[in-house]
Amino acid sequence: GTALRMTIANDTARIARVCLVAALAAGCASESDRRADAITETLTQAAVASESNGDYVGAANQYTTLMQRRPDNLEVTLGLARNLRYTGRGKEAARVLDDAQARFSDRVPFVLERGKAKLAAGDARTAIDLLTRARDLDGRDWEVHAALGIAFDLVESYDKAKAAYETARTLSKDNPVVLNNMAISVALSGKLDEAIRLLEGAPVAARHSPQIR
Repeated sequence: GTALRMTIANDTARIARVCLVAALAAGCASESDRRADAITETLTQAAVASESNGDYVGAANQYTTLMQRRPDNLEVTLGLARNLRYTGRGKEAARVLDDAQARFSDRVPFVLERGKAKLAAGDARTAIDLLTRARDLDGRDWEVHAALGIAFDLVESYDKAKAAYETARTLSKDNPVVLNNMAISVALSGKLDEAIRLLEGAPVAARHSPQIR
């Protein structure tokens, strides 16, 4: 009986020690997770602030670090690609998005950004395919149509470009970016007078924008 009680006592002690170690490990993991979350949040805030302040190189660096921590996060992926594109590294941006396409291929913001990256990389034909797909997924996004207009301009399909810009103008009335790009497109097609009239007919608020000026 005494031996049996000693065995039970030893087993109980071992179980208690195992439970304590497991609890401590869980506590350590939880603390580690909290630190990791805090670091990720700090990096995210820094990346957003850098981009807002026009420091695209800094933002790209911060998003690169974030990608190592959160490779499956759509916003982080888009942030890295966008800021690489802003710094003139279109081919790098395209590679980032090519690598992530299996995860986000049905998401309109991803398809749109990938199309923009292909434009920045000089691959207008692939950009047209991607932006057409983005349009088919969600035709209500003016940026999709505006980007598609640029892509058509690059392959000298000016009628298609004009139609894309017209749709973008309908979705985002008096948008100076769209008006500017449409005027450039019309000028490229050889209709300089029409391009000038388009800009002169812009609303007063739009005419004050750097693009229209």
